[in-house]
Amino acid sequence: MDVDMDSSRTESERGDLDSSVPVACSSNGSGGEDDEAEGPGRPGEAGGSSSQFTPDGGTEFGHGREQEVSVEIGETYLCQRTDKTWHMAEVIQSRLNEQEGREEFYVHYVGFNRRLDEWVGKSRLALTKTVKDAVRKSSEIGGVGDLGDQPERKITRNQKRKHDEINHVQKTYAEMDPTTAALEKEHEAITKVKYVDKIQIGNFEIDAWYFSPFPEDYGKQPKLWICEYCLKYMKYEKTFRYHLSHCQWRQPPGKEIYRRSNISVYEVDGRDHKIYCQNLCLLAKLFLDHKTLYFDVEPFIFYILTEVNKQGAHIVGYFSKASPVTDSRCV
Repeated sequence: MDVDMDSSRTESERGDLDSSVPVACSSNGSGGEDDEAEGPGRPGEAGGSSSQFTPDGGTEFGHGREQEVSVEIGETYLCQRTDKTWHMAEVIQSRLNEQEGREEFYVHYVGFNRRLDEWVGKSRLALTKTVKDAVRKSSEIGGVGDLGDQPERKITRNQKRKHDEINHVQKTYAEMDPTTAALEKEHEAITKVKYVDKIQIGNFEIDAWYFSPFPEDYGKQPKLWICEYCLKYMKYEKTFRYHLSHCQWRQPPGKEIYRRSNISVYEVDGRDHKIYCQNLCLLAKLFLDHKTLYFDVEPFIFYILTEVNKQGAHIVGYFSKASPVTDSRCV
């Protein structure tokens, strides 16, 4: 049974959207509430020697302090990944993360797929000679991801393909045909920085992989909170909690066309539920590098796969196809 999206939203939920926000998200907002910034306040950890790391990533020796190099956009530094390995990374951009109260740098790991690009704190960059020397030393016993000279050995084309897939190695422009390379350069320039690092949808916090063109007030937030039923996205957790207590949706709009056990599929027409389908596409773009369908959803029909329990129908995935009325288009 169709559900009217506006009926589930109070005036206070619609928020203080600026008039410049695209019509795609005109029914979506944060409620105009500001959360208190939570600074990390990380104390320094004393080491077993006369040196110790300071809260901002510097290193102290006795009563002195080792000088850090400044972080410059476009320069390359050693960076520690979440798996504790160190790799060479190019700094693409910087920002002040107001949600966590710290300065962050957007890095691209040299030779790796853009999917692994991430925002890191200053403490994860090797900015002092002592840290660099320690990393170089650990590379001698295999503790570093891509440092040190590896012995050259011949591998087959199939082995190289498997290695590149496993390690997320990105193709160079020289390996692409000229047309593909030109399109890829244009695409990369537009989607170079992934501002939304994480999303909270339902009970799950998920790392985003790629850039998605959310409206600027939302698209530059480190984290977005998303209602798993109506797909409304919000900037602040308290707005998200307030929305959950008032949202009347418990399943996708449209009609249920398949059910087996606890699995249901809903058919949603982009003409009838435009905002829901636009929000769905923006959500999907966080996990797809190449996707062009964001706002022009009316010519398409969406099929939403859900897992059903007593709380409602929880979205698992979807696919779309051209509406029979506009069969000249395809997905």
